[in-house]
Amino acid sequence: MDEYGAEISQQGIPVKQATDDQKVIDTRWVTLDVQNVYEYNSIVTVPLNDGGATQSIVLCTHNSGFLPAYDYVINSYSLSTHVIGETFNFYADATNIYLVPFFEVGGSSIVLTINVTIRVYTLPITQSFQAPTVQSISAVNETNTGYGIEFVTEANASPQISEDPVGEYSFSTRLKPLNILQTGTYTVNDTAGVPNSGYIVINYSYPQNPLYQLCQYYPSGISSAALSMTQALVGPLGYQGAKGSVGNGTILIAGSGSALSGSFAYILFKDPIGLTQ
Repeated sequence: MDEYGAEISQQGIPVKQATDDQKVIDTRWVTLDVQNVYEYNSIVTVPLNDGGATQSIVLCTHNSGFLPAYDYVINSYSLSTHVIGETFNFYADATNIYLVPFFEVGGSSIVLTINVTIRVYTLPITQSFQAPTVQSISAVNETNTGYGIEFVTEANASPQISEDPVGEYSFSTRLKPLNILQTGTYTVNDTAGVPNSGYIVINYSYPQNPLYQLCQYYPSGISSAALSMTQALVGPLGYQGAKGSVGNGTILIAGSGSALSGSFAYILFKDPIGLTQ
């Protein structure tokens, strides 16, 4: 059965000779596309409880219908009273992104003024996906020809071919999108004596060593004496509590400073560092 679709290679590379990492578009692939960018800017009163967080704040409603990949930037925040030990945790369900602030002090309440930018992607990060691999051995190197395709952004009032397309275009064959090799979830086995106990082990089939991103995954939500969110949740991309090694078809990820536990969702990207930037 014939396959139908579209492929676009990077500038200067014949599309029929392009390897996966030299392509800009292959319609069989999944890319890390932005669904929307949200900004939350508000003043909220947060109860103080040194036994645990007590309040979840809805930052945005994305209505994806699945647990999405997302990240965030805290642009600024201030507190009505100086305290120590503040922690801001972020969670997403299939509808909303939440902020759960926690302050390691008891008392009545504190006023939090916060500005957060949240970027939500179209990727259902907890669903398993494996991209096809078409060609893995490069037959041609990139050359700077001056030919290619560029789509100007709506904000660009004077469109013209530029030597620096970053920020000028919504699409350019000089730039590389984040093409996804694989997604899935992994629950850490922390049983003593079991091989790879306390590690995340991800196997992949690809000739290059892929980049990866992690986030925490809570299939049954989070629950404590002070706060209960029983729906499935994911944390933001860029989990900081782990470090890993990549090679020979396996990614082995250990805890950074302490053993890993719980469940995680992951993304492997097709484009490794140093290839066709």
